Amino acid sequence: MTIPRLFYFCYFAAMASLTPFLALYYRQIGLSEGQIGLLAGIPPLLGLVAAPLWGGLADATQQHKRLLSLAVIGAATAVALLSQVTTLLWLLPVVTLYAFCNAPIMPLVDNSVLLLLGDRKAEYGKHRLWGAVGWGLAATVFGALIERAGLHWAFVGALVLLGG
Repeated sequence: MTIPRLFYFCYFAAMASLTPFLALYYRQIGLSEGQIGLLAGIPPLLGLVAAPLWGGLADATQQHKRLLSLAVIGAATAVALLSQVTTLLWLLPVVTLYAFCNAPIMPLVDNSVLLLLGDRKAEYGKHRLWGAVGWGLAATVFGALIERAGLHWAFVGALVLLGG
């Protein structure tokens, strides 16, 4: 059961290295407050629809692992693209892709972990805890690194950790 702990650690570390810094990145590339708000609003709104769609598809096809892999690859691809685009016209579809692919990751992982645990579902928190550890460490490390070396490290961190 080391793999779920490692996934939680890496995924939450990836999110901590990127998510808090996206608005700063948008500001750095010259977007207005309204444009930043628009981009920041896409992930939670799309998540309301995307996560259940992916979950329903996973349940209907019994392809949870394959769809999880596809979602992680899609999210990583979107992060890579996000680091390269600088206009709102291109950011809108890239942020939408990121939101669509990122939304189902945690529900699919949680479902898989609970299935793996079987009768030991009470141990779920011991695995999920590693996500908090990953977030805390990455937020500290990447916050300092980004302050010293620039916002591009947010994307590097997310990509490396999503690949981990």
